[in-house]
Amino acid sequence: MVVAGSLLLVAGWSPPGNADCARDLHGEVICSAGGCARDQKGRVLCSRFDDGGAALTRTGRILCGPGICQKTFTGEIYCSSVPGGDAIKDSRGRVRCEGSCVPGNAAYCEGVIADSAD
Repeated sequence: MVVAGSLLLVAGWSPPGNADCARDLHGEVICSAGGCARDQKGRVLCSRFDDGGAALTRTGRILCGPGICQKTFTGEIYCSSVPGGDAIKDSRGRVRCEGSCVPGNAAYCEGVIADSAD
């Protein structure tokens, strides 16, 4: 599941640009320049790329990419190779990507706790 959300304001802190934010199991707000996903345990990871994507595998891992990520019919995660690029799933469950498709990668994810003004 890809968490698509609106920008959050946390105690006067505003995420930069088109940042995506999500709350983890412990109530911490995680933000990044790219899209975020939450796993079954409540852990949140986000793409480290501006307008990148994040998606959850069938086994519960979060994988990220430079562009939007989609899951194939067989459960594999592919993302657009273009930062902020689009990816869609066709009627046969295959992923089609702007630029080319690259496998989602955990190394492309980050989990940065949002700072707050006290």
